[in-house]
Amino acid sequence: FHEALIESYIPEMGSDANLLYKVKEYWSWLSRSFTGSERYMKDIRKAKNLPEYKAAVRNLMANCKLEHRQNF
Repeated sequence: FHEALIESYIPEMGSDANLLYKVKEYWSWLSRSFTGSERYMKDIRKAKNLPEYKAAVRNLMANCKLEHRQNF
């Protein structure tokens, strides 16, 4: 899902900076669904280009457990 979201935004955003702004906002909300995501969110927020951002997201997904919540 995440890769599809990024790929769909690329033509609309016009630049990596605009794209990163949009998807970082998405992660500020989504990160609350992962246990221990604070450290990895710092890397996501600090990412300056798409490869850095994708690496930070991969690290979060690989190292944080997705919580299943009833009330979000």
